[in-house]
Amino acid sequence: MKKMNLYFDVRDTEYFERLKKYILLNNGNLLGIAKAREELNGGYLVSDYLNKRNTRNIIIFGEGKDELSKYQKASAICNVFLDRYSEDSGEYIEAGKGGARIICVTSALGGAGKSTASKAICCRLAERGRKVLYVNLDSLSSGETVFGQAESNNCTRMRYFMRKHEGEMAARIKSLAARDERRRVDYISNGRPSMDGPIEEAEAEWFASAVTGSSIYEYVVLDIPSCLSEGHIKLMKEASLNIIIRRGETGRRQRNFSEYLESLAIKKVIEASNFSEDGEYAIPSSEGIFEAYPRKYWICIDLLCDLVEEA
Repeated sequence: MKKMNLYFDVRDTEYFERLKKYILLNNGNLLGIAKAREELNGGYLVSDYLNKRNTRNIIIFGEGKDELSKYQKASAICNVFLDRYSEDSGEYIEAGKGGARIICVTSALGGAGKSTASKAICCRLAERGRKVLYVNLDSLSSGETVFGQAESNNCTRMRYFMRKHEGEMAARIKSLAARDERRRVDYISNGRPSMDGPIEEAEAEWFASAVTGSSIYEYVVLDIPSCLSEGHIKLMKEASLNIIIRRGETGRRQRNFSEYLESLAIKKVIEASNFSEDGEYAIPSSEGIFEAYPRKYWICIDLLCDLVEEA
């Protein structure tokens, strides 16, 4: 999808510099900032020159002279820009949904390898040039430090802000995320043991709105526990794809888990096995996938990544 360029010919440079930063942080995949008027290429001029004194605090947008109230929420101003782009291009863009796609990875049983798979998916997507964030929402998952440095419990800090609904959540998430430069993956870990309780629905809604309304990341991969809370269910309903990791052949508990997800109206679900063709575990541990690098396992991860990008 082609970006819509904006050129700012304005007097109130301090205000509009802040607005530009917000636009690039939250909608940079759809809205671009032109450095010169000649670079618009079909984009739109934004100006505050209604008159020389600029007494009405308005923004003139585009050749149609649409007027926006200055000092309203930056998200509302961005939505007007996106609405105009939708009208002129014929490509519908849902306001606030131009950002990351949520991918949830879970399993019916512990030890099935969902944490391993979710981390591997992140690394493979990053190798493809995608901007990826891994978030561990499972306080009982493996404590292995896969991403190259001691993992502090930033998930607890993130949930503190989620519960308070404080500040620009997308920027807050970015600030809390650690970075594995070698694998080019940002991650928010969950210390073990963690005192965090189940994710609440209001927290999940706030988180989903933040990441899907921002272009900081293209994919946010969530490591979801087997015991689902209302918040986990909300995130799975918001997800572009839900991946269920099976532990060997499909047993009664795994069938019950799949039926449970169906009863909750959770869609876009695929199941994947963590076993190799000969029935043995494909990998010994999360840490082992980066050292042993088993060929069969990574072929399966590549196929999952193809499904993720098609979702």
